[in-house]
Amino acid sequence: MTPHLHPIASIATEETVPSGDATFAGRLALSVAEAAAALGVSRTLVAQECATGRLHSVKVGQRRLIPVASLRAWLGIGTDVVAERN
Repeated sequence: MTPHLHPIASIATEETVPSGDATFAGRLALSVAEAAAALGVSRTLVAQECATGRLHSVKVGQRRLIPVASLRAWLGIGTDVVAERN
């Protein structure tokens, strides 16, 4: 049996994460809609977290992209957090 991985953990380890027809494997950043789908939350929540600065994002032209590393940090699943839990 394959262990259940959090979608963002899967993204960071190059495994595919299904969301409709798209996969996010190997991506360095996701759009607000893609991040919301991967997290299982609304686009509004992701946009609000970006607007308040709690979730780091970058503006590229008219698109707002959220680095996968920022999503991992927001969720608290970075390597520093894992080390502290052990």
